[in-house]
Amino acid sequence: DNQVLRSNRSACHSQLGQHKQALRDAEEAVRMAPRWPKGYCRKAAALFYLQQYDDAEEAYWSALRLSPNDDLIRQALEDVQREKSSSSKRALVNKVCKDMYTPAAATSRSQTMQLDGQGLTDADVE
Repeated sequence: DNQVLRSNRSACHSQLGQHKQALRDAEEAVRMAPRWPKGYCRKAAALFYLQQYDDAEEAYWSALRLSPNDDLIRQALEDVQREKSSSSKRALVNKVCKDMYTPAAATSRSQTMQLDGQGLTDADVE
């Protein structure tokens, strides 16, 4: 029953926002009882809060293979997949915005406006 102790301690760490410690205990629970889906769920939850979405998804898949009819695991997996998709979109938007406003991009826009000599604004150039 040490895996239950590790699993419960993992949940406590998560509630306290101590997600790295939660992950350590969850991984230990999985090591102790590799056929127990709850250990994988604790691991997935910790990974989710650490924004390691690919690993969280993999852990939920492991839990679902062990308990294929568990709707709560299936819902948690869908939540991770949805967040993973949203996170990818946010990262793309942030990259595009960052690329648009790097010093090199700003210099390029400034040079374009100076060469034109018309006093154009950024909105006019874009």
